[in-house]
Amino acid sequence: MIPEKALEEARQSLREKLQKRIDDGDRTAVMQFASYHAMLLEEADFETAYVWYSIATAIGLPGALELRDDARENVDDEKIAELQVEAGTIFETLDVASN
Repeated sequence: MIPEKALEEARQSLREKLQKRIDDGDRTAVMQFASYHAMLLEEADFETAYVWYSIATAIGLPGALELRDDARENVDDEKIAELQVEAGTIFETLDVASN
């Protein structure tokens, strides 16, 4: 019912808002950003979702571990180590761990 262009613009706007919240230190946005990649894109990006659910798990957000494991089921085994390194690198740059 929604034109594809409008839907894509809404997705992009949401992505930008979530990224800004993360950049501003809002730890709850981490889980929402992961869910965005797993559930709201036209085609799910489970690799990115896995990275962000891993970060959410590291900062202790409730339910993150289970969602990370669900996303992992859709990621090739060969990619897991690479994605874990990526998650660690991103985690080190964030200011959400202590908030």
